Amino acid sequence: MTKLTINKDLNGIELSFNSKPEAATLDALKAAGFRWHGVKKVWYAKQTPERLTLAKSITGEQIEATQDAPKAAKVDVKAMLTEEFRKAWSSEKMISYCVNSVAAFAELPGGELITVEKEGVKTRFCFGESGYDFDDAAKMAQHARTSEEYFKDENMEHFRRWLNDLEEAKNLNKYVLTIHKPKYTGQTESCRLAGIEFYRLTEILDACGGSACLEELPGKTLKVYGRECRVATAEDINLIIEAFKTAATAHEKKIDSYLKRYGTSKVYSWTYWREA
Repeated sequence: MTKLTINKDLNGIELSFNSKPEAATLDALKAAGFRWHGVKKVWYAKQTPERLTLAKSITGEQIEATQDAPKAAKVDVKAMLTEEFRKAWSSEKMISYCVNSVAAFAELPGGELITVEKEGVKTRFCFGESGYDFDDAAKMAQHARTSEEYFKDENMEHFRRWLNDLEEAKNLNKYVLTIHKPKYTGQTESCRLAGIEFYRLTEILDACGGSACLEELPGKTLKVYGRECRVATAEDINLIIEAFKTAATAHEKKIDSYLKRYGTSKVYSWTYWREA
């Protein structure tokens, strides 16, 4: 039995199946932008006329239920993350720290969980030898102490760099994104926590024996420097990008709140420069 749910609060469509759908059905859902929700065990997407038509065709045009977005969903996500981190750490203090450090996560089609950690507020800036003479370094240090634009730009750099690198990785040009398990030393085989790492394309090709067709790389499992990993597919990367965007949005709100409260009054900047 297939159930179609209209999630009013999120303007979403949710499809649940009592058994694994056929491959053609899954392909159609993915092509239409549906994603798998590992906590609620449903395929979901924002509601559009095209997606609703597809969902009705799968369920025989029967809307089984309507529901509001449950506020308890966040608790379920926290419980799910706690369960996974408990397989990696024995210390309850460490488990709690890890869970509370997660800003967002991506659940990949293969079942892996990729977590994006929260970033702190960067308030210390040093300007030194790289590309600066003494006067330039002093001017930049002063700029850092007074410019809210510079402060925000520097605090968002981490996410900009990740998003840019992830987009580039889809091209399989210079760098390749890989997914590796386990994420932590000692975590059990059943743990879904996984890490991501970039390798140069040449390193991936070497791991394939010196040559490989680029079109065959996505999804391929191989060993790089003795470590088993899987080359991320475009779908994997898109899901990870969405997680980083979610984390970036939350971090930007934190930076805006910080600036509203303190401005740049707590910024400390200095120079480090010496003669050649």
